[in-house]
Amino acid sequence: ALIVLILLLFVVKPRFLDIFKLRNNIAQAKQDVVVLESKLTTLKGFNQDKLLSDVKKVEVSLPSDKDLPGLLLTLERIAAETGVSIAAVQLTPGQISPTPAGGEVENFPVKATITGNFFQVKNYLVSVFGSPRMVAVKSVTITSGTAGAVASLSATLNLDSFFQQLAATKVVVRDPLQNLTSTELQILEKIAVPAPVAGVPPPPPVTGKADPFAPF
Repeated sequence: ALIVLILLLFVVKPRFLDIFKLRNNIAQAKQDVVVLESKLTTLKGFNQDKLLSDVKKVEVSLPSDKDLPGLLLTLERIAAETGVSIAAVQLTPGQISPTPAGGEVENFPVKATITGNFFQVKNYLVSVFGSPRMVAVKSVTITSGTAGAVASLSATLNLDSFFQQLAATKVVVRDPLQNLTSTELQILEKIAVPAPVAGVPPPPPVTGKADPFAPF
């Protein structure tokens, strides 16, 4: 009887516990397979080209680093489209340092000075507001002058440009895929199709007035 008891305690019971644990692992593995099959079905229904396009648009709107070259290209592109000249772009020293970690939305200031006529400067400001790149116009200082017989304006824009470093995420097999909410889809749509800038006709030619914006 003592030998049977010893066998039960040190041989049979451990084997039984191992079998019980193995059955639990098999059951969990079957659940994981069901989850993965569901994920695979969902992923097959995605449009890969659209996903890549959406990722690119989000990266342009809120880059994962400061992306100073991209910001400067955006400002230059808008200048070329609206006809203004960029006189200067000022950055605070240290802004080309590495992006801080943490995954929080960060911003850094940029000062840009542009020159052009009233309509060009106005269109530039509207285009900056409608640009896919997330920037906030904190203030605008405008001074007037003349370029030959035509009035010109000089505008200094104090901007905040935003970025967000990608946070490290741990992928868990059992976690279901999360779809975008209706609010997130609306935001993505606005990024994908920025509001067009209404065309403003150029000012009429000067006829006897050196400054068409001066009071009569």
